[in-house]
Amino acid sequence: KPMTPLEVDGVLVAFFGLKDTIKIKELYPHANTFNASDARMYLSKIMTDYIFGCANRYWAAQAAKNQGINAFFWYFNHMPTFNRWLWSGSEDGICADGPTYICHASDLPFVFSLNKNVDVMKTFNINFSQTDIVTQQFLNHAYGSLTRSGTSPNVTGWTPLNENNYVRFNIEPPFSGMIKDFRSDVCDFFDAIGYTRRGS
Repeated sequence: KPMTPLEVDGVLVAFFGLKDTIKIKELYPHANTFNASDARMYLSKIMTDYIFGCANRYWAAQAAKNQGINAFFWYFNHMPTFNRWLWSGSEDGICADGPTYICHASDLPFVFSLNKNVDVMKTFNINFSQTDIVTQQFLNHAYGSLTRSGTSPNVTGWTPLNENNYVRFNIEPPFSGMIKDFRSDVCDFFDAIGYTRRGS
């Protein structure tokens, strides 16, 4: 159901409190994510960062610091050539209207090698492009190496994240390497206010 900007503001204040909501709205200007008739995408961007991206970054850095656990982060930045098929029937307009937006879970056909399942590919008339195949092979190699070694995805230049080096690997051919301080402007703020919000 669409949400008005006023309703979104109400959710933010209820969840984060007024003081932090004011700062959050400074960190998230309305451009590209704000629609006056339906502001859910604006709220989605904020909550995705807070609940997933930034929280995961924080806990991975804490695990590295306190338990010596390596965390290898990635940023899936590859637009599948079969994106429209992937999201057909979805109620999520941004995903369903592709191929202009890489949505959550778009990496799963690559991680689980959908192109190796001939029956599915034939039944749904799906074709992997050459860059799709390269992406699938890259992820299979990285996951396989990490599973076998337990310590590394065995990809040159892919270093683990820690509290002094917030990095993630850019998953998009030609695999140009690490992205440093990805969304640190907002994640540093969320780290400061913590991840146990109950409103205030």
